[in-house]
Amino acid sequence: MIKEKMMNLIMFKWRLIPVLFIFLALFYACSDDNPVVNEQEEEEEEQLTVTLSLRVRDGASDMPSGGGVISSLGTDPTTAGNLLWMVDKNVKTKYTAPYKSFYVIWSCNESSLVNYYYLTSAEGSSTSDPKSWVLYGSNDNKEWVSLDKQNNQQFTERDEKKMYLIPNGEEYIHYKLDVISNGGAATTQIAEWGMGAYFTTVETNVSEMPEGGGIITPQYSSFKEGCGVDNLFDTDPETKYATPYQSFYLLWKGNKTTLVNHYSLTSAADSPENDPKSWVLSGSDNKKIWTTLDTQKDQQFSARGEVKTYQIENKKNYKYYKLAIEENRGGTITQIAELTMQELYTDIDDLMSLASGFSHSDHTPMGSHYENRHVTTDEDRRWLLDPTNEPPAPGSASHLYLVEFSVMLYPYGKPLPADVNQHAIGDCGGLAALASMAYVYPDFIMSLIKDNGDKSYTVSMFDPQGKPVAVTVSNRFLSGNGHNIDAVSGKNNKATWSTVLEKAIMKYNSIYKVNPDIGGIGSEHVVPLFTGDGNSFAFSPGKLNSKQLARAVKTCLTQGKLIIGGFNRGDLPVDGSKTVTYHAYTLMHSSDKNALFAMRNPWGGNPDVDGRADGVLNIPNNSTIPPTIDLRIVDPGIASNFGNGITKPYIPPTMKSNEMQMRVASHLLSPVSFGGR
Repeated sequence: MIKEKMMNLIMFKWRLIPVLFIFLALFYACSDDNPVVNEQEEEEEEQLTVTLSLRVRDGASDMPSGGGVISSLGTDPTTAGNLLWMVDKNVKTKYTAPYKSFYVIWSCNESSLVNYYYLTSAEGSSTSDPKSWVLYGSNDNKEWVSLDKQNNQQFTERDEKKMYLIPNGEEYIHYKLDVISNGGAATTQIAEWGMGAYFTTVETNVSEMPEGGGIITPQYSSFKEGCGVDNLFDTDPETKYATPYQSFYLLWKGNKTTLVNHYSLTSAADSPENDPKSWVLSGSDNKKIWTTLDTQKDQQFSARGEVKTYQIENKKNYKYYKLAIEENRGGTITQIAELTMQELYTDIDDLMSLASGFSHSDHTPMGSHYENRHVTTDEDRRWLLDPTNEPPAPGSASHLYLVEFSVMLYPYGKPLPADVNQHAIGDCGGLAALASMAYVYPDFIMSLIKDNGDKSYTVSMFDPQGKPVAVTVSNRFLSGNGHNIDAVSGKNNKATWSTVLEKAIMKYNSIYKVNPDIGGIGSEHVVPLFTGDGNSFAFSPGKLNSKQLARAVKTCLTQGKLIIGGFNRGDLPVDGSKTVTYHAYTLMHSSDKNALFAMRNPWGGNPDVDGRADGVLNIPNNSTIPPTIDLRIVDPGIASNFGNGITKPYIPPTMKSNEMQMRVASHLLSPVSFGGR
């Protein structure tokens, strides 16, 4: 009996323990009834009232860091299940808190920048809408920094989204929305809470930003209307990014790690006092440890739309790059027209095993084509200097005859590819080379030609042994009807520098007979006549893939080399026109951010289109066009004294309707081979 009573007592005690635990739990949960609470007890109270922490998967919410944990402190467990509805990107669901004041914490997967947030009103009574609140940021969930405070906010309709821009430049792991009051109801409801950082997505095919694409985030979300950060990558120097801060940063997050060893800034079209003055470019793998890659102090743009480029000694790939503007030139805002960051190869050494057609010679600097040629005599020099000594028409265009035309050497103020327009002589390779010289070294061309003031022009050239020789030509050029220039000309039948140089080549060959008929003349034969350097090489079609082709073109243009190329298949659709085979083009940087590069037709136009693009084709990155392209890359020789290469695309001049007309002889429009390029 005693043993049975003892067992009953033990059982009673074990039954009593859960009851006491429940009672104590309820007591502590209702501890607000105690008017005196010390700080330690208050911390214990807060810990006990943290009733829910729910993880939100990546992409399920409109919150920073692509996912995280949402927590509610002071939440009634019976209603906390709908906390996720506050961040589910669905305005028809809502979070209802049984309080007039409460707070919710979002913990990011990684520290993240927030420079805007929004709240969306829920269906139901407006008296349950939040009215006043504070947004905080923290990195330890203990010390909180106030980021934004709103008082007496009013939602005028249901499902209304109120957006708030905040001047926050710091990244935090935790963000807390502390609702202080609502519209007077016993409960508060919110359909959606979203936060983030204003950013722009840069697509993978934007050639002047790190390969693979990514996003760029400005430190602050504020910007002048129409002057968003996306303007930095539109290749239009007339647009700009403008922010009302003198110091700020732009953060690049790549889709993959990439190398950046070159960047540029372009000044905006107005207000030089708003130009950036000093800045630091840094790289990071994790946004925590930053490596300084370049520092610039007291930089000054001397003109509007000026591009300042910077080569940096960086050998490491990073996922993040940060351009931190430290000060501007004294303006109230800072503005930048264009920003580029990319890897520029300094050589193509690893591709040279795929090259062919080398023209180097150990016997003459003019290249192998000029070996064992006629040696200049004094009589030759006198004959070449006399403008009355006229060269005959090429055998392939023997029907043409010389007619006097007025000459305007530089219709656009300086030599441009637009001054090179082929008509009836099949020297596309030579003309594409002249257009390349105008694109890369316009000042060099101007140095070659002396206007003698008597309707004659003396051109500086090199003989087959690489020694200087002067050739003087008159203003009589080849024509088939006495009215039109059928030699190369500028737009609208103007004789230009290109007309003069082409005739000088013909007169040169009257003596040296290197290319007696300039029809089919190779580009590597023309360039050394003016530069004294015949070194060149080629890549045959299909030898390079699209990426390698683009790299070869961009690298060699940046190095200052002259590039001519063509297609081995005709009638392929490209850029609204079609390819022409057995024909040479000038290779250029493209203004189309989606293109690999550009190729200009020396016709000054292309089939099936007008000439407003001046014959420029933007080459797509596809499986059809790039495999058909060959390249001839020629050293610049003495032209390199007039520049360090080119990184800008060719922008054709604005032309009148009569200047857009392409005038090409029918026999040149047919796919007949005129020899090598």
